[in-house]
Amino acid sequence: MKHPPYTYTEAKLACDQHQHLIGKPYDSAGNTIDSVIVVPFETSDRSRFFMLYLMLEDARQALTLDYSGTRYSVAVVSGSVHTYGMQHCDLHEWLSSEGNTSQLMHNAADTCGSATV
Repeated sequence: MKHPPYTYTEAKLACDQHQHLIGKPYDSAGNTIDSVIVVPFETSDRSRFFMLYLMLEDARQALTLDYSGTRYSVAVVSGSVHTYGMQHCDLHEWLSSEGNTSQLMHNAADTCGSATV
């Protein structure tokens, strides 16, 4: 699998190819993957994107409203506004760690995070 950044077309393809992860364990704490989505590549854009995504519950709309860049990534997401927060991680980093939360946070501090309501 190619490493990000991706073009939008590449990110959408990678996203579509990993939809089978939905419902699988996100981490060792018992959280599950609720969505696999296209996200901005840059950390600062990603933070704003996830706040919008949390409010709108629509990744495509959150991208369209606030992001004008051309570099993308794909993220796995656990949680939603209904659970009062979410955790997210870059798909490539998540796959590399196999959902091991402590390894994720150590290896991918810039590509994993959380957002709360």
